[in-house]
This record gives sequence, C-alpha cells and structure tokens, in this order.
Amino acid sequence: MGKELALKFSKKPDLIIGIGDGIYTNVEEFLNGIYSVYDNVVVSGGLAADNGEMKQTFIGLNDKIYSKGAILIGLFNKDLIVETYNSLGWQVVGEAGIVTKADKDKVYEINYEPTIKFYDKYLSKEVTKVFPKIGVEFPLLKKHGKRFVARAILRKLENGGFKFGGSIKEGEKVYLGIGMLDNILKE
Repeated sequence: MGKELALKFSKKPDLIIGIGDGIYTNVEEFLNGIYSVYDNVVVSGGLAADNGEMKQTFIGLNDKIYSKGAILIGLFNKDLIVETYNSLGWQVVGEAGIVTKADKDKVYEINYEPTIKFYDKYLSKEVTKVFPKIGVEFPLLKKHGKRFVARAILRKLENGGFKFGGSIKEGEKVYLGIGMLDNILKE
C-alpha cells in the first residue's frame, strides 16, 4: 500500500505525511513500501485510533471516510526546511525475551511460551485480561539501529498471541515497554 501510494506522486516530495487506519495497517510494511520508492524522504504521520477499543478506526480524504487503508500527503517546496526528531518516551521493563514464533505483525510465542505469559510475568493476569484495550500502553520494544521502536498491541489472538502495530521477527529480542509520564513530558 505504501509503495502504491508513493508511486502516485509525479516527483519526489520534500516531506510525506502518512495517515493510516489503526487496525489493519502494518506500519513497518507501509513505510517499507514508501521507502522502496523514495529511499531517503522524511515521512511523518501516524495511525488513527478509537480510544483503545481496537474495533474500528477511520481516515478521511476529501468528502469520503474509510475504515481501511491509508493516505499520503506530499509537500513540495524547494524552500521547505525539514528537520527530524525522535522521542520514544517508553521505559524498558524487565529482561529481554526472544520471539520464538511469529508471522509479520503476529507474535505467538516469546521464550517458547504464549506471548501473553511474557506480559503476565511483569503486569499480572488482572492487567492483561483487559488487553487489547490498554495494550497500547504496554508495547513491545525492539531495537532498530541504535534506538528502540515500539509495537503496540492491536488485537488478542487465539492461543495467547497478539497482533501488533508493526512486524516483529522470530529471533528478535523484545522488551516490555511502559510509558513513564515524566519521561514523555520531558522529551
């Protein structure tokens, strides 16, 4: 989807703003599609939300509203100054887990046990029983270069797995992330 939308521009934008639905869009695959067309463009944006319900989100374009898909907005101006800054604001909690069974954005096992057991270890069954409603507050963190990226829980799967807002590969080290309000505000 990212590649298909990026190819619609007649020339390389100076900045791309991407907005996707928050249920079906795999952010990593979406961005990889854009970067396959424009490998060094700055992309900003985010995913639509529904206040933690994880049932249906909406994006709009012109006079239409969609529950699936994404839009790209290209900014073109030779005088546009684009600067980037990244701030995660999430704190790593506990020891690393190794993803032992996954398929793109679905993680079935960490350390050879259902993914929910990794969460239960640090948060308790009382907290994890309300996932995915509060799952965005406890993403999995994984290293991407020198920094961490967060993968929020979007949906519970059968057998204790979760669907996340981006891909996580088998063999990757992951950590539980907790939002620390002071760190988020400071950043």
